[in-house]
Amino acid sequence: MNLKHSNIQLFGYSILLLLFFALPLKAQVTIGAQKAPHSYSVLELMSAKGLRLPVLNNSERDALKLTPDSTEAGGLVIYNTDIDCIEFWSDGKWIDLGSNSSFLSPISGNNGVTKGATGLTYSVTPVSGVTTYTWTVPTGWSITAGLGTASITVTAGTTEGHAGTITVSANNGNCTGTSTLAVSVGCPVKTTSGNWLTFMCYNLGADDAVKSLTPEEQAAYPTPADEYGDLYQWGRSKDGHQLRTSESYPTNNTTDESGVVSGSDLDGNGQVASTSAAYGKFIKNNDVTTYYDWRTPLSNTLWYDNGKKTVNDPCPTGWRVPTTVEFQSIVNGSVDAVDFSGSYNSVSGNRWQWVSSNPGFLVTPSGSASPTLFLPLTGWRSYGNSTLQYQGSNGYYWSSSVTNADTAYSMNFYSSRLYPASTYLRALGFSIRCVVE
Repeated sequence: MNLKHSNIQLFGYSILLLLFFALPLKAQVTIGAQKAPHSYSVLELMSAKGLRLPVLNNSERDALKLTPDSTEAGGLVIYNTDIDCIEFWSDGKWIDLGSNSSFLSPISGNNGVTKGATGLTYSVTPVSGVTTYTWTVPTGWSITAGLGTASITVTAGTTEGHAGTITVSANNGNCTGTSTLAVSVGCPVKTTSGNWLTFMCYNLGADDAVKSLTPEEQAAYPTPADEYGDLYQWGRSKDGHQLRTSESYPTNNTTDESGVVSGSDLDGNGQVASTSAAYGKFIKNNDVTTYYDWRTPLSNTLWYDNGKKTVNDPCPTGWRVPTTVEFQSIVNGSVDAVDFSGSYNSVSGNRWQWVSSNPGFLVTPSGSASPTLFLPLTGWRSYGNSTLQYQGSNGYYWSSSVTNADTAYSMNFYSSRLYPASTYLRALGFSIRCVVE
């Protein structure tokens, strides 16, 4: 035997072992691929197969003897066979990954139920005053008695804002998932992009008697004036001036004059101060030098600022004054007027039907069997003398948008023509039909 050669081999193995144990124990490793792990990973597994967690039942889990003081165990993960669910240790307790997960989704085609822009927010068209929401759960899951229900009934027209939140729970064993939905009762129509835009089902200030009616019932209502609602000057909040019977300022008559407010007559939000003589009154302004506005100087962000509703917006919580782009989106997607040559006309995925008995338009989204929106002919209140005009012959609805000049956009219409983006003087009194935020 060559002892010299053996000693050299032994020495070499010793050096390799020393080097191995000298390596940092925090080395980063990739298993399953010839690539370096990312800088933020200590271990990366690249495989077409799964990673199986430690499998424990309740007794084996409890044998780990973790207590609320075991903060160093935070992030420990196991698979619990007693509840068929992944659990992890956090904040002194075991938490299953099924808790608080939003896995429930609604069945499509529930009378215009539409998904909102963010989260699980849905809106629904009233059908005979009542609508039932129905949700499905994933295969293998079942509704849990006492925790939730498969269907929820919401009465429409009982509130101007959101009907509230609904939490539906389901489980598979003891692993529970829940879905919380903010529900708003409204009237959705389609847009040029194929999405839905949900309007309030009546004008702000409409009589309570019409709020629970379906669009078709509104169109047949014997007292049209109950549906007209209030008339707001552009940018003003709800202070009483919007009432069709409110006093006018500077004098309570129908004479053309100017009572434009400014300075100390305006509060911190740009509204008429409660200490002003003009508070709660319809402000007349027949003066071109102040742009026929109710206040000076002009302010373009009274209802809508940087894509958000402001405190001055008169719509209730969960709703806001629509933008002019939104009005255009349910008509033709542009500022161009639409000529109606007959009683039925389809634009932007919606059919607009003229109703002559109670003058206004019924709007039916394509694919829907029934109308989802009714817009009556509200008239306006004059900026110069505060008189009511065009009631029952023209409809005027403010948007929250302004022009580059001194006017604001509105949607207005009569029996044979609709203007999705008209411009009008801001001291005029127009109706408001809110949309869901």
